[in-house]
Amino acid sequence: MEASAIRRGENGGVRPCKNGHADGRYGNGKCKGCHREAMRRCKEKDPERHKAALRRARTKYREANPGREYELFKATLSDPEKRAAYRSKYNEWHRRNHQKDPVKKYALNAERRGRRGRATPAWLTPEQRAEMRDIYRRARRLGDGWHVDHIVPLNGRNVSGLHVPWNLQIVPADQNLKKSNLLPADA
Repeated sequence: MEASAIRRGENGGVRPCKNGHADGRYGNGKCKGCHREAMRRCKEKDPERHKAALRRARTKYREANPGREYELFKATLSDPEKRAAYRSKYNEWHRRNHQKDPVKKYALNAERRGRRGRATPAWLTPEQRAEMRDIYRRARRLGDGWHVDHIVPLNGRNVSGLHVPWNLQIVPADQNLKKSNLLPADA
């Protein structure tokens, strides 16, 4: 009789292992539940060794499957529900990291403000500056789902735009995030 047929049991379901786990087995026959518990114990016993083992496994997987991680990532982001879950998980990670290092957060925001300041020409009239403030106020009144977008991005790959009223537009947040640093023709 075949080994996999023995493990499945009579009714086609997964037969529990000697420790009572019935959540399946890997291709090599090892129980997933037992493996999970062993990894948990290893992590509790020596966290650094556990991290090193995960790094080695990740490196080995990347070498054996070049490009596979990116394909899985793209497939995940094509599903709206998975994309929303990923975004919320990323946002939480981002928030935690900035709470750990507020100086870094301040430096990144200062760099962004500086980039915008350097892209604002000195020859703008007070009326044009007031028009830009009005655009930002309108976007803020619309809510979190709207962004002020630079039509020609301030730090594009081939060309950089100016921070002027005729280069600003109010767009839905998802559209702006999708556009990123691309010119309108490339987006």
